Amino acid sequence: MRRNISCILVATVALVLSGCGSKSDRAYDYEYYGLNTPVKSVKVTTYDAESKFGDVVKGDLAREGHYVAKFNDVGNLTSVASYDDDGELRGMDKYKYNGHDMLVEMSSYDDEGELNYQFVYEYDGERVATMTQANYWNDTEDVTRYDHTWDGEQLVAVDVVAGGTLVSRTKFSQNDDSGSKWVTYDGDGNEVSRGSEQLKDGRIVKRTEGDHSIEVRWNDKKLPTYLKNAYLHHNALISWYYGDKEYSYYIEYEYDDSGNWVKQTIFEGEMRRPVSISERVITY
Repeated sequence: MRRNISCILVATVALVLSGCGSKSDRAYDYEYYGLNTPVKSVKVTTYDAESKFGDVVKGDLAREGHYVAKFNDVGNLTSVASYDDDGELRGMDKYKYNGHDMLVEMSSYDDEGELNYQFVYEYDGERVATMTQANYWNDTEDVTRYDHTWDGEQLVAVDVVAGGTLVSRTKFSQNDDSGSKWVTYDGDGNEVSRGSEQLKDGRIVKRTEGDHSIEVRWNDKKLPTYLKNAYLHHNALISWYYGDKEYSYYIEYEYDDSGNWVKQTIFEGEMRRPVSISERVITY
């Protein structure tokens, strides 16, 4: 389903996986996992990377970066199971859709199958009207609601409500195919921050909010090849760092006969220090 960049502003990766657009401009999860066609599943194993005699080689298994993602027939996620470096299950995310292939529920479980948190989506036609986030840590239910206001094709505001109280309101002065501009206020109407994003072919190339900014470059296969102050979630989805230190990463790929990547190597900084090597097994 189409990802509108404004969705990214108001929650987590789970919200990025929600649909915000129309059927005529729709993308599916397989595309955001760096795949060029729907597949049944991908299994990713990640290693620490080392430089030896000028070559980049696999080291020990990394602590994170091991998962199996399964997809339905149209290419949307049905589950993502994460594992530690001993192969033990760390947790699982499960996804449900309506008859229009629009995400209606994402549930995240721990290694014992207990529900950690859940996102539930309600729609007005094909637009997200409300997203409700419920956290279940410490045997309590903590619920936050994200109310979306649309003006035709454009998202113009997102209200965050917790315990019946307005926590914040984000108002958009721009939200189209070229990017977004927004201002966020607290529940009393005081400005908290403002920012903007630039898009190219529906993908983020720059994001600025306050003193923080990220940059992303993409190759002709729509895969990220450079990140500034950002990192990859599940080898493909863009998340960002906050803090005083700047980070930069370069990413290289090797592909199978179908043109999908099966090896991803990440380097840090201008000196291109090897960080990780991820290997992917694709079931078509």
